[in-house]
Amino acid sequence: MTESNFEESPLLNMYYSWLILMFSAIVLSLLTGKSSTTSQCRPYNRSWRQNVLVLRQFQFSDCHNIQALASDHEVAKTTYSIPHPYTLEDARSWVMRQKNGWDDRSNVSFGLFEKRSQELIGCTSLQNISNDESQLGYWIGRSFWNRNYCTEATSALVQFAHARLGINKIYAEHQDDNPASGSVLKKLGFASVESVMKPDRTGNQTLVNVYCIDLKSNCL
Repeated sequence: MTESNFEESPLLNMYYSWLILMFSAIVLSLLTGKSSTTSQCRPYNRSWRQNVLVLRQFQFSDCHNIQALASDHEVAKTTYSIPHPYTLEDARSWVMRQKNGWDDRSNVSFGLFEKRSQELIGCTSLQNISNDESQLGYWIGRSFWNRNYCTEATSALVQFAHARLGINKIYAEHQDDNPASGSVLKKLGFASVESVMKPDRTGNQTLVNVYCIDLKSNCL
């Protein structure tokens, strides 16, 4: 093959095109911080810092502190899922479910830690992730209520959901006798959808307010 024929080879042109495409993909991955080959296998160890909080995924070493906060009846009754009494084994089983949920992308939970004291103060989570929709959940230890922690934490998680997980619509619910939770949602831009009767964690019917935010049309 002569030099001129070599340069005009369709096979060589295809090879050059492939190299250009691969190089472009690598550059785009470095610029955006995303990679199609790694986005599905990120390790279970994400954390990031906010103004006064650090959000970190739960480890088994957190179980004693989870149990100490979640065993408070005043905390449990603001949720659908925290049983009372809440045992150390409950905490261990829950952390395992969060790890499994991260692996299959069905839910994402973060512990909330005070930046200054490094003390666990609560949790925020995305549950029932399906396509580009999810449900927001959160609870805060009673000693840390009324400090604006919940607003900071949930705002960070909603932004993470949209930017890193591709979630565009998030639902959230709170019992009618917990108006503080509704105030957090309104601050984030959630709109009221409906009020319905649902069974609470004990099976009794309670009035629940449902909210939703469309992240395609809202900026936090």
